[in-house]
Amino acid sequence: MGRKKQQFIALLSAAGLLLTMAACGASGKEPVQTGGETEGKETQAAQTAETDMEKDASGGQEVTLDILAKNVGESFNQYADNHVQDKMAEDIGVRIHMVNADNDKFNVLLAGGDLPDLVRTGPDNFEQLVAGKNVLPLDDYLEEYGKDILANAPDTVAFSRKYWSNGENKLYFLPVQVGPDTAEIEHAIGPVVRWDYYKELGYPETNNIDEYLQMLKEMQDAHPTTEDGKKVYAISMFADWGNWYLVQPMSAFMGYNSISGSTLGQYHVDTNEFALSLDEGGLYWDSIDYYYKANQLGILDPDTLTQKYEDLQAKITAGQVLTAPATWGAGSFNKDHAGTTQGFMALPMKWGNQWYGMDYKVGWIDKSIGISSTCKYPEAAVAFLNYCYSYDGARTLYSGVEGVDWDLVDGKPVMKQETLDLQKAGGEAWQESGIGFDVNFMGLGQNVIDPEDGKPVNLFRDETMYPSMLNELQKEYCDHYKVSYPSEIFEQYREKYGVYDQSKANSLLLALVPTPPDDIKRMEAKLDEASLKAAAKMILAGSDEELADLKTKTMEEFRSLGIDKVHDWYANEWDQAKEKVKTME
Repeated sequence: MGRKKQQFIALLSAAGLLLTMAACGASGKEPVQTGGETEGKETQAAQTAETDMEKDASGGQEVTLDILAKNVGESFNQYADNHVQDKMAEDIGVRIHMVNADNDKFNVLLAGGDLPDLVRTGPDNFEQLVAGKNVLPLDDYLEEYGKDILANAPDTVAFSRKYWSNGENKLYFLPVQVGPDTAEIEHAIGPVVRWDYYKELGYPETNNIDEYLQMLKEMQDAHPTTEDGKKVYAISMFADWGNWYLVQPMSAFMGYNSISGSTLGQYHVDTNEFALSLDEGGLYWDSIDYYYKANQLGILDPDTLTQKYEDLQAKITAGQVLTAPATWGAGSFNKDHAGTTQGFMALPMKWGNQWYGMDYKVGWIDKSIGISSTCKYPEAAVAFLNYCYSYDGARTLYSGVEGVDWDLVDGKPVMKQETLDLQKAGGEAWQESGIGFDVNFMGLGQNVIDPEDGKPVNLFRDETMYPSMLNELQKEYCDHYKVSYPSEIFEQYREKYGVYDQSKANSLLLALVPTPPDDIKRMEAKLDEASLKAAAKMILAGSDEELADLKTKTMEEFRSLGIDKVHDWYANEWDQAKEKVKTME
């Protein structure tokens, strides 16, 4: 926190005037929420420097808040000492520290109720947290510390009160990423492969997943080991996120997404029709076939069934894996090879669908944030959430500090070239900058438009800046496809080949499916456990005949564990959600 502001807040605290400061945020701009777009802003009179300051909600002290979340890694805390967090601390007196937890640790902490200041979770834990009084209702704090939440996300607040408070009609949870999820400069999810090796093969187009696997085999055959002699595999995954590897990678190909709070529930993003991943012909079986075929071709890393996410990231970084679950899951390979044309890029496919395009009207609900009942500084915690829901706060966390990382030019925010160069270069310096914060904790989505300047709160999503943002790898990619920025080719493939993104998917449906009753939860948990055990056997099957036999036995086991009842419960709730949506739109 700057010395002048420290002295000013201390003076106000001593005088007993802290609560009369201008409320945290409340810019006077129109709400973001009408499907993620904005339509103008009320003119606001100029204010003095003192009333321009954000309220310090920690009683004049700078505090660090701990946020519990699953699988966030350690990089955020490693690079937490940066000028972006300095700016947030200057504005609201708050810094953030992540408490990383795997599923087991997370569940133990939830069961014990001794939680850090904030907790990021999903609908499957809402009822437990509210009933156990482990989280605080935020309502009494909003007028003082959450005015931007009320102004910019009123529909989200109303929805959360109605559906996520055990009938109390109180605000306990705020989701992240409220707003439209349009494509960024490049696609991050899908068939993410080593672009330099793909170029060596002559940029082959594939017509189905079998041809795609064969292409990966050719890539591995050409590069069987790293320069230091380590074995290379075209495909590798990780097993410590439960059934993630059996659902998510194939979702983008097949056009599915997951129902929040469910381990097995899926829906088709083009038709909004429900599907259980374990149903015959479902996504689970597509994934089994994919990994089985990869193993038969000798291109599947045998550690896939046992290693952790961090193990996979280390292998990708070392050049031992030729595909990645996403560009954000490609280790530090691209950053380590910045300035070259070596790296991972997502390929457009004539037969594979695309991940982006959904309008998250009530955000990513599986990453909602609540304030624990043991939080020592609830006012500061609300102020932090408000900062993430404010236009100015979101702009700072996504894009950096005005005057340092970007400037206003004729009333429009423009990134400084040195900031763009830093982002293109990547690596340690970029991580140390703190720019970009973590999208999984941000209230306003990256593409939300600030009505004051007409630009996205994340300036790296401003398409007019894309040509200046391209690194060498992206430039070569664009030269090949004859596009101005990488994600543009995906738009062309949608028009040319009829593949689709998620723009027709209705995010309200996800939010309206309730938490299953205990009997369905138990059946789903047993099915999930059985599916994981069976997957290993089927993926490693020695022949097509053995695989077919294992599939039959596995399906019989699923039926004995109640798959039909689980399917029927979700299908019924999905249909009811569709009826509710009709009354809300």
